[in-house]
Amino acid sequence: MSFHLRTLARAGFVQEAPEFARDRRARVWKAVNQSWKAGDRESPLGPDDEAPLAAYLDQVTRDQQDMLTRLLGWARRRAAGRDREFRGEVSIGSLRLTPDEARAVFAEVGAVLDRARSLHHESTDADAAGVRTWDYTVLAARDDL
Repeated sequence: MSFHLRTLARAGFVQEAPEFARDRRARVWKAVNQSWKAGDRESPLGPDDEAPLAAYLDQVTRDQQDMLTRLLGWARRRAAGRDREFRGEVSIGSLRLTPDEARAVFAEVGAVLDRARSLHHESTDADAAGVRTWDYTVLAARDDL
């Protein structure tokens, strides 16, 4: 467990949180962010970190495929009028941007998500006042990927 937590810390997923430890011997960790972005060329992962990251991304792929399947099934039911409750959003399109413009757009999207995340980040009762967890994925790729 210790190895995996250190690997997650090097990848920027978790950080030590001594303020939550019951004594000085306990090592407590907390999530750094509620989202993850691919790659950082200024501080690339080492060879020992590639396998755990690959395992994580493989699981993310399976989770995302499952969510997309469920979301598109709901979208068909909603479009046909069989499910009137708002359960998700599907937006598919293309943008023509320079790399700098794309970075600016994604930074703005990230800022919007950070503001939304802060609305109920500390909430422990997920169903209080209709608060639900909304999973999201923002995918963007150049046409030559």
